[in-house]
Amino acid sequence: MKFGLRLPGAGPFATPEAIAAYARKAEALGFDSVWMTDHIALPVNVTSRYPYREDGRFFWPPETPYLDAILTLAWAAAATQRIRVGTSVLIAGWHHPVNTAKALATLDVLNGGRTICAVGTGWMREQFEILGSPFEQRGSRTTEYLKLLRHLWTADVIDFQGEHFQFSGFKFYPKPVGANSIPLWCGGKSTGVLRRVAEAADGWHPLYIAPDELARKLRELEGYLAEHGRTLDDIELSARPVTQASLDKDTIDHYAGLGVRLLIADTSFEHDSLRGALDEVERLADQLMPYAD
Repeated sequence: MKFGLRLPGAGPFATPEAIAAYARKAEALGFDSVWMTDHIALPVNVTSRYPYREDGRFFWPPETPYLDAILTLAWAAAATQRIRVGTSVLIAGWHHPVNTAKALATLDVLNGGRTICAVGTGWMREQFEILGSPFEQRGSRTTEYLKLLRHLWTADVIDFQGEHFQFSGFKFYPKPVGANSIPLWCGGKSTGVLRRVAEAADGWHPLYIAPDELARKLRELEGYLAEHGRTLDDIELSARPVTQASLDKDTIDHYAGLGVRLLIADTSFEHDSLRGALDEVERLADQLMPYAD
């Protein structure tokens, strides 16, 4: 098993010092990767239901300092040498695909091939409206978005003709560093997400998921993969349990038995100082590293 950490890119520790310190501490303690979430403009009034809490309420107030996902990962990568950096998750509907492909390819070139891109469909209608993106089409657009990113990163002359995106007649360089380009994962756990993983993704990256639910979803995913001539062996499986599971030995073993190779821990923002936050990273390392590859 490998372990990752969510970066404090929102809230009281959304600062250059904290991001660099978190990333360096995580690398020194043996974590595999650090991850950044994605929110661009937080509405004053949110009526959309947050799908990961029983009360349906989104917990960040609109005045929260929320850093840009890709720029934050660039800062973390510049402060480190080895640790991978990833989006958890980038909301496809909020980002122009060509601009995003350029930013991610640039990030990958600058960090020497350490980038992972997990993409999600999003849930907050209000942010789609702010950014002028069609909310009702977000599922099909996200599937096509994944295919377009891969095309931009691998083709010489760009020629992509989809339902939502059409681009042709130009070249797109530099390409990402890795031989297999930047891994493209899908976040979420709905049936639509599982179908998208089977059709267009290199990996599945569910959030707020406990092992028992993951086991049920994997059986469903296996059937969709078969429709595309693929198996679970073709999918890199990670999980970010957040509040749905404590990362003790039995739970880690349960995830591992299901094929999970990367677990991402969410650190708390309830600290009086950066020192307290970094102490929590050290405690997590003491808890998790005995089970790391």
